[in-house]
Amino acid sequence: MRNTFEPSEQQKRTVLEHIHHEMQQLAWLCQIDRGNNIGTPKAQPDAALWNARIEAILLHVRTLLDFFECSQRKRASYPYHADDVISEDFGFDHVTPLIENQWRDRINKALTHLTYSHPPLADLNREWDWSKIVPPIARQCCRFIEHIEKDPRYVLEPAIQWGGLKQALRGLIV
Repeated sequence: MRNTFEPSEQQKRTVLEHIHHEMQQLAWLCQIDRGNNIGTPKAQPDAALWNARIEAILLHVRTLLDFFECSQRKRASYPYHADDVISEDFGFDHVTPLIENQWRDRINKALTHLTYSHPPLADLNREWDWSKIVPPIARQCCRFIEHIEKDPRYVLEPAIQWGGLKQALRGLIV
């Protein structure tokens, strides 16, 4: 059964606030302790906060990957994705893959699956190579913002500040 959901222009204008939020959270979380490669845990309470921050970054990465990589055709083939927001809703082509599959698989397992392939907690290979994950997504976010800024249908409320966000995202592209 194919899903034929088509968001209205009002739905698209309304959801831009949520898209902005996802991009903003990614930018803000990645800027914390930027000089220390997103930080490393030093003591138990710090380790818990460090892990929570890493998981928060990965959650926003995963959400933005779905937004940028999912095509209308793919969304139509999965009934449980019927109302997922995708970049193609805004006339912005999807891109696949935005990051390497090894990182996507690891993100998926780290966030939502308890698997036998998880590295031991003490294993230094658990480290994330953020240069392979964050810059491609930040770059795509900037392109999307530029696309939206040019489209008169999506003239936004002053509450959504795309320009400042675009600048923060550019700071993540190395």
